[in-house]
Amino acid sequence: KFKIAAVLNTYNNVFFEDVIKGIEIAGKEIEEFGMSVIIKRCKDFDADNQLELIDEAVQEGANAMAIVAINDNRVINKISELHNNNFPIVLLNSFVNSNDCIAYVGCNYDLAG
Repeated sequence: KFKIAAVLNTYNNVFFEDVIKGIEIAGKEIEEFGMSVIIKRCKDFDADNQLELIDEAVQEGANAMAIVAINDNRVINKISELHNNNFPIVLLNSFVNSNDCIAYVGCNYDLAG
């Protein structure tokens, strides 16, 4: 089974409750294609915890990852490491200084002001 992990950067955030609902709905929709979703909720903006969750998702068999990344060099380096090993990464909502992803989904905060 192909597994996609969604790793968030916070646990208690009203905005992400809707995001999680959407991920869960999408997860049900892709089951018929032999795919599943793993959701990992991070302690609020805790880079150490996010790194643990990324590693945990890989150990649980994730084949791709969507990450709301914490802007921390260790997290950015982990994203680069995964990308360099041909592990697909999509960055969500928070663009960190990394080109090591296949896509970014979110707002361009520089253009938005």
